[in-house]
Amino acid sequence: MAAWAPAVEGWDAEGGKFTVRCHVPGVDRPDVDVSGGGRILTISGMRKDAAPSDDPWVRDVTHGKFTRTFTLPEGIDASSMKVTPSDGVLEVEFRFQKRR
Repeated sequence: MAAWAPAVEGWDAEGGKFTVRCHVPGVDRPDVDVSGGGRILTISGMRKDAAPSDDPWVRDVTHGKFTRTFTLPEGIDASSMKVTPSDGVLEVEFRFQKRR
């Protein structure tokens, strides 16, 4: 079975925020680690094999460990990181530091 990496999208949101959305269907929240420091965001975890048999009829769902690491835009306040899970999607939100 091929390794997998969850789909991710990121964008500047209104109100001086930056949002990263990570699609992790089938992964329980305790099985995902989100960490950030400086301008680096790392999302890692494990999607467990849910098949009740070692010999399934068909298998298109990949499983196993994953790690995604990103360099965030300049001006991000890493201490403002807020993680919100919802229906197989993790939303990670940051504020930009106030401009001087």
